Amino acid sequence: MRLLPQFLASFFLLPHLLLGLECVPNFQKNDYPYINEFVNTKRTIPLDEKGNALRFSGDVRVDWLSRREVLLADVLRGGGARDKNGVPIPSDEIAVRFNFRLDYKCKDFYCISHLEWDDLTGIFTRKNDCKKLENVCNAKGDDCEEVEVKCNGNRLFGSGFCNYLCLKRMYCGTTLWKCDKMKWIAEIGRKSLYYTFDSRIQYKARVDGIFSKYSHEYAQYEEGRSSNYFLSAGGFVVDYNSGHYSYAAETGVFNVIDSGFDVKCSIINWRQLSKNGCGISNPLGWRFFNSQVNLDYNFKEKIFSKKFNIYSALLMNFFGKPFNFNITDKDGKIIKEVHVGHENLGWYVGFIIGEVSKAGDFSFDCNYQYVEAQAVPDCDIRGIGIGNARKESFPATRRGNGNFKGLKMELLYAITDLLQADVTAVFSSTIDKKIVGGKHRYTAFEIEFIHAF
Repeated sequence: MRLLPQFLASFFLLPHLLLGLECVPNFQKNDYPYINEFVNTKRTIPLDEKGNALRFSGDVRVDWLSRREVLLADVLRGGGARDKNGVPIPSDEIAVRFNFRLDYKCKDFYCISHLEWDDLTGIFTRKNDCKKLENVCNAKGDDCEEVEVKCNGNRLFGSGFCNYLCLKRMYCGTTLWKCDKMKWIAEIGRKSLYYTFDSRIQYKARVDGIFSKYSHEYAQYEEGRSSNYFLSAGGFVVDYNSGHYSYAAETGVFNVIDSGFDVKCSIINWRQLSKNGCGISNPLGWRFFNSQVNLDYNFKEKIFSKKFNIYSALLMNFFGKPFNFNITDKDGKIIKEVHVGHENLGWYVGFIIGEVSKAGDFSFDCNYQYVEAQAVPDCDIRGIGIGNARKESFPATRRGNGNFKGLKMELLYAITDLLQADVTAVFSSTIDKKIVGGKHRYTAFEIEFIHAF
């Protein structure tokens, strides 16, 4: 047990060793001596003295993902499909993941951290590019241009990767005020928006900011049921280089007057009033002020001896305005002009039955999603999506992660108390075909095994 603090310290140092140390003469890179002294005093405290304040957990995952994506008659995954660098885009992927979570809680203060390694399997090689750009100059060296050249196709290729490291969560929080059934907390740090705000089609973005939540259990009923009111709000960084900051808020009531209904309403403002990195004010990619209303129903009686819940939501982007864009050929000649309407609505409806806590338990989640082209920004879409094998964005090419309708089904089964199997299938297609130039179809099937500890 005495070696555990050293192990945890080396664990957090490992990412810097893998990614390389950066020596920059910046005051942010250097702690003042008294800060180092304060931190070092905490490292000397034995783990047994910290009691139950420090906890760590994690999971190991192995998954197989099979995807098919077709735009018009072009196969975008598998079947010889390649990206702009000539790298094959597979229809099947196998990946391994490791998640490590470290939680610290002492009285009304807590800190939560979550690191994830997510690497594709296969032999590790450098780059799989079959072509690259090189500078070709004249004899004097004063006239150069980039020319595409082919690499040696007979060398070794592998699909494996390393260092796919992500700090998914790292934030601290404290209880500012607590009285009877009322509570007010504040948090600062990094996390995905869906940890604070509820949606199946948005709030995927991982942000750094300040969040606060007020909750009040204002009524109690028989069998331990209660009604709760809450209000959450937060501000976060989008791009500090251009002074772009955003905010979001959500309020609602759980179990309204013991009816089983949950009602929530949320807003998020992505609009950029300052100029972005290209000097554009109010760019198309950030013209989003979204409002979403959720209505869920929790059955008091179990269905087939399992918990049963129906959920739904309606979303609208108030900044989604009509516009026109031109489709051009390779020479830049305009082929035709395409009109895009408001395209600012999104909604979903679904149900979930069962819950998983021990061996033999299962849950099944099924929902239908509908997200128009200007309903949610590409970076924040949490829904099924349309595949987007080419990694395009709506503001640039009018093809991104939105403009889809589809069905998602997910089955989670506990093989043992620690090992679970997660099976997911999705099917989606384009809503407005004229925007992307034709029909776009996407299907995916995934099997994931999760061992938690």
